Amino acid sequence: MVEEKKKLLDPIWRINNLYTITTKEGKVVPFRPMFYQKTINDAIFRKGQKRILILKARRMGFSTDIDVVAFDQAYFNPNYQASIVDLTQGDASEKLKTKCRFAYDKLHPDLKCKLDADSSKQLAFPNGSTVNAGKNARGGTNQFLHISEWGPIAHEDPRRSEEILTGALPSADTGIIVVESTFKGGKGGHFYELIKRAMETPAEHKTEKDFHFYFFPWHCDPRHQLKGDVSQIDVETSEYLDEKEEELNLKFTPSQRLFYYKTKQEQGIFMFREYPTTPEEAFRAPVEGAIYGDIISKIRAAGKVRNFEWDRSYPVYACFDIGWDDSTSVWFFQLIGREVYWIWHYKDRHVTAGQVAQVMRDTGIPIACYYLPHDGKKTEAATGSSYQGEFEKAGCVNVRVVERCKDIWVGINQQRDLLQRSWIHKDNCDEGIESLEAYHTRTDSSSAIIKKDPVHDWASHDCDGMRTGVEAINLGMVSDNSTTAREVKRKKMMRRKAKSGMRL
Repeated sequence: MVEEKKKLLDPIWRINNLYTITTKEGKVVPFRPMFYQKTINDAIFRKGQKRILILKARRMGFSTDIDVVAFDQAYFNPNYQASIVDLTQGDASEKLKTKCRFAYDKLHPDLKCKLDADSSKQLAFPNGSTVNAGKNARGGTNQFLHISEWGPIAHEDPRRSEEILTGALPSADTGIIVVESTFKGGKGGHFYELIKRAMETPAEHKTEKDFHFYFFPWHCDPRHQLKGDVSQIDVETSEYLDEKEEELNLKFTPSQRLFYYKTKQEQGIFMFREYPTTPEEAFRAPVEGAIYGDIISKIRAAGKVRNFEWDRSYPVYACFDIGWDDSTSVWFFQLIGREVYWIWHYKDRHVTAGQVAQVMRDTGIPIACYYLPHDGKKTEAATGSSYQGEFEKAGCVNVRVVERCKDIWVGINQQRDLLQRSWIHKDNCDEGIESLEAYHTRTDSSSAIIKKDPVHDWASHDCDGMRTGVEAINLGMVSDNSTTAREVKRKKMMRRKAKSGMRL
């Protein structure tokens, strides 16, 4: 009896022995964590890591393990608050029901106590502890916080992602935070930035505020195998798996190879996102709903995203999207015949017009004309001046404001057309290219009419900045005033005069 009580004091023992779950096949079985789930449990209870970030392949059972941990901690510790945050309230409530409530229902009778509260949003126990389920977990103080699918949240709803960042994380400031998610979207947004910091912060520099990064690829899960004829696997898949074996120093079994091949047939272009072999694959997976992604892929294939020298015989123009809390984005471009060359890009937050002007001067590239978006002429109450006015005070001349199209999709379609005639400097515009690939739509079904709207997020500012230049070109505000063009016009005029017999 004493030995049993001693075991109950160990959370790892409890998690490995007390609980029951439902498998993907609908079977009710004792919960026995997989080795990768044990890795996370050891990180929490043996290593004492407070912040854990998991990038994973699809359906590996991390939510089950983490929510069993959340239930266990609340059930066996007094005055303990645990919360589950998910993509929707329904998703969070489903986890509360199928993971936490199910674990409670199947507890041994000798360990069971009566619930004080039992709803789709909360389980409350007589010891004063609760497990909550919701969309942001802003209220109260959490000793344990599980954030599920932050990748899709950041991609589909940047505003709610910000609420998680500014509300949910601080609610567990001194507690345990476990974030687990597949990846969605390009190289930007809160979830990507979280991953980037976790990956780049050396172990010796990590504090209780820093996340520890864990990546679990598809082949970690022993269930990701298929029996069958492996001769059907195509050459492309075989060569890819061979390359990964060499790169990662591992060996895929024939069953794993067949699983990958069949799953790739189902997932198509989203295989890297749903079943990545490396973190980098997840980051470069195509963005769902991408507006310009197909065109960027097309011009990449044509060799038009590369490093090149800008042509000094043609003028250089600058186009903007301006913001303060949102980013200010600037592109330099040249119009040469029907083609557009994007030669430099800059983006930053909380920068004044004067600071931006100085950054642009530091490039050493002379600007013939500056094109600001429609709000460039708006007078700010705090300064009594407009962005255009401040820019001109900073010594910039030929500053013009471009009136935006009333229908954003008109401007977007103009931009799609012009991008197909564009060259983009690979190194000088790398961040802008990532934004062009990541800019995407979200389906809005809040009204009777289902429509797709562009998402306002980290990628939209760069795309809006380029669109200012595109709309200026379409409005005839950008002229080819190059020395080459003037010389061509002069020679044409001379030929016409000679042909008509006029004196030169």
